[in-house]
Amino acid sequence: MYALNPHRSKCEVEVELTLTNEMSFQGSLYLSHEQRILETLNDERKFVPFKTTAGDILAINKSMIACVKLIDQTMGCAKPIPLKIGIR
Repeated sequence: MYALNPHRSKCEVEVELTLTNEMSFQGSLYLSHEQRILETLNDERKFVPFKTTAGDILAINKSMIACVKLIDQTMGCAKPIPLKIGIR
């Protein structure tokens, strides 16, 4: 199972996400610094967190993802952001 670490920082990677129903969203996927998009899409979690350009956070079912296109291919994980996950 995927272990949550409340003190782990994540980075945002800007992408265009196309779903199997042909809907497309622009926004960001959250990755660990040592993680690639492919590893995120193939881990055991059924959902991936996605932040739209409007600022909405969506939990996207990975089985619905048809295509992920990098918007800025030079960015990678250059912009670390603090992300705290936990129960209040």
